[in-house]
Amino acid sequence: MANRRIRLAGAALATTAAALVSSTASAQAVPSGTGYAADNLNPSERGSDFFTAESLDLRGHGRLGFGMVVTNSYRLVADRRDDGGVNASIVRNQAFMHPGATFILFDRVRLAFNVPLAFFSDGNTAAMPVTRNGATGLGTYAPPTEQVVLGDVRVGADVRVYGTYGDKLTLAVGMQGFVPTGKTDSYTGDGNPRLLPRVSAAGQIGMFQYGAQVGIHIRTRDDVAFGRDYGNGGYIGNEFTFQAAAGVRLANGRAVIGPELYGRKAFSDTDGMSSPVEALLGGHFGLTQNVRLSAGVGAGLTKNYGAPVARGIFGLEWILDSPVAPPPPDEDKDGIIDSLDACPKLAGVASDDKDKNGCPAVAAAADRDADGQPDDVDACPDVVGMKSNDPVKNGCLPDRDKDGIPDTQDACGDVPGVGSQEQLKNGCPADKDGDGIPDSEDACPDKPGKRSDDAKKNGCPIEDTDKDGVMDDVDACPGDAGKPNADPAKNGCPEAVVKGDQIQIGRQIQFKTGSAEILKNAENDEVIAAVVSVMKGHPEIKAIRVEGHTDNVGNAAGNKKLSQARAESVKKALVGKGIDKGRLTTAGLGSEKPLDPAENDAARAKNRRVEFHIEGAAK
Repeated sequence: MANRRIRLAGAALATTAAALVSSTASAQAVPSGTGYAADNLNPSERGSDFFTAESLDLRGHGRLGFGMVVTNSYRLVADRRDDGGVNASIVRNQAFMHPGATFILFDRVRLAFNVPLAFFSDGNTAAMPVTRNGATGLGTYAPPTEQVVLGDVRVGADVRVYGTYGDKLTLAVGMQGFVPTGKTDSYTGDGNPRLLPRVSAAGQIGMFQYGAQVGIHIRTRDDVAFGRDYGNGGYIGNEFTFQAAAGVRLANGRAVIGPELYGRKAFSDTDGMSSPVEALLGGHFGLTQNVRLSAGVGAGLTKNYGAPVARGIFGLEWILDSPVAPPPPDEDKDGIIDSLDACPKLAGVASDDKDKNGCPAVAAAADRDADGQPDDVDACPDVVGMKSNDPVKNGCLPDRDKDGIPDTQDACGDVPGVGSQEQLKNGCPADKDGDGIPDSEDACPDKPGKRSDDAKKNGCPIEDTDKDGVMDDVDACPGDAGKPNADPAKNGCPEAVVKGDQIQIGRQIQFKTGSAEILKNAENDEVIAAVVSVMKGHPEIKAIRVEGHTDNVGNAAGNKKLSQARAESVKKALVGKGIDKGRLTTAGLGSEKPLDPAENDAARAKNRRVEFHIEGAAK
């Protein structure tokens, strides 16, 4: 609070000092602050779809654009107190016209020109500390001295380096130069030349459009403005600039509406007072294909010097179409341009042969069969043929497999064959039974069959040896009558069959859950009957070990006990069907030998099983 009172007292003292200077010649002179180019707005070049950012429409060659942006800012530079109040508006209102022009070259390069003209400015004198030669003292900052005055004239050049207008991403690099035609005491110029190297990006995605630009503003000026030591400081020097805009394209792309954000940050401006940031909302409307009207409103997002409390902006521009390019030269006036004309000085006719295109027509040589090959080079002058680099074949029908049947009639053009009245067989290898297997490879050339890797069976009909209705080629047990099964390994196999050292069963014997009792159903009866049939049909099998297996759910010892009991139940069932119990032993292995180690229901179901292992056979 004390510091604030000191500052307010200082302001009053400075105002009094300024008044004394103007009223008495004997008083010591009070220094004045130096103005600068205060407006934060640097309009985009003519032809952009935004006020500040570039949309990078660099299409065409020799394309001109003219336009003007008019803007008015309120309270652009003000002496503000710590409580947010305003002691004085040094630049209260400042209105600019920005007439400008652009010139597009080579569908890539843009040259630009902008002549800012302030046509109204006003403000109030402010008493603030002023820095001179490193020393700070009390001084005054006067309002703009002239209402109508030039700003710094701007010239620019940009080059498109990636993409094109309308793409999702277009990039350009460029430079803008500021000629010191403005006046510092009117806050329209720095008094020194300035440069602004810049990088721009823009793009369109559907109806959404964006633009962005960053640059380094080289001001060639490095001094304190508006009394840094007073607490309302600002620094005039090199700075980073940015613009960003986004919009929605409406009315078939003739209108773009959206917000824009722009500002700058002086590298030496530690308290940020001369680093303004603004936002505006603008609309750009195409009145015709070449004329566009724009309007917008905005405000500073910061209280810094150069960020107005409010801003209005209006634009009108006229962008011409690219000049119509002159037609390419055609010296002989035959309608074929010289760059494609093999005879540019002689009127001729078009030809697919570039060496003859545009040359006078030459009488065609005799071609009796009209195949495009003159008779004098046609090896088959009376047969419509094809061009060939081989003089012996030129003008003849090709025959790749050399079977005497032209490729145009050969159904098997890459395989030598024989003639046939059937179009689909003409030129194909002989196949008397029509099974698709040539007689030369068919072991049964008079009987339709199927292809087989076994040369003795290739082309022969597939048999059903065990007469079980499952053909041998898909029968897993072709010598034992069985039933169809979705499992290829069991298809055509009986419920029980000797394989290796086991009697394999097609289906597992089912038990009551958690019990050794065999469920009474037809499926179990069929499996047990099938095992009995195998054992009775194979007296050479002296001993069978019935093994019981469980899954890994539950107690291991309990599982082993359950598997033993189930093996005993199966043994009892077999004995009940007439099998000598002396031929049977049992073993309960629990979950020790899983068929599938996976931890899921399918694996556990597979692991719950009974197996019949052959332990002895007759000598």
